[in-house]
Amino acid sequence: MPSKNECVIIGHIGQDPELRYTPNGTAYCSFSVAENYGKKEDRKTQWHRIVVWNDLAEVVAAEFSKGDAIEVRGTYRSRKWTDRDGNDRESWELTAWNVARPVWKRKDQAFTQEANYSNDDIPF
Repeated sequence: MPSKNECVIIGHIGQDPELRYTPNGTAYCSFSVAENYGKKEDRKTQWHRIVVWNDLAEVVAAEFSKGDAIEVRGTYRSRKWTDRDGNDRESWELTAWNVARPVWKRKDQAFTQEANYSNDDIPF
């Protein structure tokens, strides 16, 4: 039976996306997104670590900044490593393949997407 791991996160960017390059020149961009949930009096925030690769990473770094509303679609994966003190560590991150700017309307209306970016749509 086939399986699928696809996640959609809609929230606000917590800090300016940071664009970096691997030693072989591949662009990647990382940032966090705050997802708020719960009723007003019990509002909680869940932070999600997002990584975007290749040309889409350069677009995100150029077009988005701290506080912007964002919708990301991608795959959640855990990443394990050993820190400098020899402790085993693990974190979860979403590797995004699609990024959009959601625009919300009144409560009774759905959001629309003002701009939608993916690795397949970038002209360069």
